[in-house]
Amino acid sequence: MKPFECVVLFLALAGAAAAQAPTDGIATAAGGASTYVFRPGVGLACTSPSSIYDTTHASNQGAEITSAANGPATSMADKIVLGGSARFVCEIAIEVFTLAATTPFDLTMSLYTDCTTSGAANSACGNGLGTLIPGSVVTVSGITPPGVLGTLFQVVFPYPNVDLSVDGDGAISVAVTASRSDVYWRINETPVVGSIPAGEPTTSYVERCGSTGSNNGCSRNFGVNNNFAITISAMATPVELQRLSVE
Repeated sequence: MKPFECVVLFLALAGAAAAQAPTDGIATAAGGASTYVFRPGVGLACTSPSSIYDTTHASNQGAEITSAANGPATSMADKIVLGGSARFVCEIAIEVFTLAATTPFDLTMSLYTDCTTSGAANSACGNGLGTLIPGSVVTVSGITPPGVLGTLFQVVFPYPNVDLSVDGDGAISVAVTASRSDVYWRINETPVVGSIPAGEPTTSYVERCGSTGSNNGCSRNFGVNNNFAITISAMATPVELQRLSVE
């Protein structure tokens, strides 16, 4: 196999979970990982932040975020439990890759207090147990992948010190929507800061919402460790309050 060939692998799902639609599957980033980071400017919100959630970053597999078959409003999400005590989130990074094209795309991230969906077919995100956390919708536009298809790279979402303490149990759902198909979110990772929610199996679950099909749900299972690559950085005190304390 040539080094940069990309092969899509469709995996069987674990029997205990609802079956994925035929269009769903795990893709392999045969181009490997890179040090390329798409960061839309460096804001002032993050000053010596703490990591309150992080995963391993070793897998070369990804789940498509917004497939054409599921419709343009589809999001993939991961319910996670935060670690540490800092709760003013200033930056969230994920890792993605594309297989068919390196044309630019946008990603929109939203944070919910619980699962993003009721599981009903052809229903919008936000109709589940979780409510949208104020100020948590952030779009990064014009993301240009590396020139080699199948290369993993990082996308950073700047946050203006959004307060996650509004969710008292420390569990949130991190949801992402892509502006086009063929954008895959790195999966099959393991939390190293924070954890999976209580009651989930050791392989965890992910969520899908906004699909026009019947594959929305809080317990989606891709037959791997169902944890997306996510790094969340936060401050104990917002930068604005730190400035007030010294002026």
